[in-house]
Amino acid sequence: MKRHATLRGLSAMLLLIAVVGCGGGGGQVSQLQVSQFRDASGRSVRDTNGNGVPDLPLDARPTVVPSFSGFAPGQAVEVQVFRNGVPQLPQPLLLTADANGNIPPVPVLWDIGVDPQTGQPVDATGSYVVVASGGGRQVTFTFEILAGRSASVGNRQAQTGFAFVLAGSPAVFTQGSVLTGSPVWVEGFGFPANQQVKLFIVRDRDNWVNGSPLTDASGGAETVTTDANGNLPRTQVWASAQRGGTGQTEGDYDIVVDVNRNDLFDSDTDVVVSAIGTGFTVQEPPVSGQHLAVELAASQQGVFKDEFNLTENVSVWLNPPWRPLTPYQVVRKYIVLHKNNWQNGDVLIDVTGRNEEDLMRFA
Repeated sequence: MKRHATLRGLSAMLLLIAVVGCGGGGGQVSQLQVSQFRDASGRSVRDTNGNGVPDLPLDARPTVVPSFSGFAPGQAVEVQVFRNGVPQLPQPLLLTADANGNIPPVPVLWDIGVDPQTGQPVDATGSYVVVASGGGRQVTFTFEILAGRSASVGNRQAQTGFAFVLAGSPAVFTQGSVLTGSPVWVEGFGFPANQQVKLFIVRDRDNWVNGSPLTDASGGAETVTTDANGNLPRTQVWASAQRGGTGQTEGDYDIVVDVNRNDLFDSDTDVVVSAIGTGFTVQEPPVSGQHLAVELAASQQGVFKDEFNLTENVSVWLNPPWRPLTPYQVVRKYIVLHKNNWQNGDVLIDVTGRNEEDLMRFA
C-alpha cells in the first residue's frame, strides 16, 4: 500500500490525520439558498408546514449536506451547527474554499436522531442553524427537524420517501457501516401506499443519471410491498455483506428504492441512500494498534496518486478497510515533509501554514 504523496520539484510530503482542535467565527452575514442545502438523498430541504423554514422529519434519520460559495479562493472556513442555540459538533469543521471561493457539498450532521455511540434513536427535534465563517464573511442556514412528519399525506407520494440502512442481528442499529459477513437491512416511510417496490444494493456513486441501469451487488434485488401508510417494512437485503470495488470506493454501496420497478434509476420516483456521499460501507473488524497506513492523497476527481504538479490541488480521501475511529471523531489533517521513520511524539508541522479539521464517521 502506498504510504505518501510527492510533489514534483518539491520535497516529498505526507498527508497525515490526527485527533482534533477548536475554532470560532463571525463577520458579514448572508443566508444560504435552499438549493445549496440538501439531504443525503440529493433533494433540496423543503418547507412542509408553511412556516417559511425548511424542515426534515426526525424519523428519516436525515443527513444534511450544504455547499457554500462567496468566499475568497483558498479561504479557511469554519463550519458549526447549532440546535436550539447549542453547538452540535465537538469542534467546528475547518474547511478550505476552492479556486472559485466555493466549498462543495459536505455532510455536517449524519443520521440526525440517532445516538452515534449506540445507534439507538434519540430526540433531536428543534431549530438548527448551520454557520460557515471565514475572511470576515458569515453564511447561515436555518432548518427544522420535526417529529411525526411521516404521517402527512403529502409525504406519501413518489420521490418523497425516506429509507435507511440498519445493521445487527436482529436489526437494531442505524449504521453507516457494516462488518464483513453481517446482514444488511433497509426500512423506510413516505412511499406510495400498498405498492410493490424493489430494493437494490448498488456500488456507490455520486453521479446518478436518469435511466442508469440498476445492478444489485448482493445477488438479487428484493421486492417488497409498502403498507397502507406508505411504510417500507424492515427487509433484509443482504444476508452476508462483502467488500467490493477498488480504490476510494472499496466496500462502499448505495441503496436504491426502485419505486416503479423498472430496474432503472428514475429521479422522479426513486430514492437513493445516499445520492450524496455513501449509503453504507462494508468494513473489516478492528485491528490491533493505533496507527494505520492507508492511501490519503487524491486528485480532485477522487483518484489516489503519489505525484502532483506544482500548482495542482491535493485532496484527501479516507476510506480504510478497518474501523479505527469512534463515531463523530474530529480529526486534524496535515501535509508534512516526508520521513522514512515516524515515532510517537514527532511534531507535525503543516507545510501549507495550517492544518485542516474535519468530522469523521465510521459508526
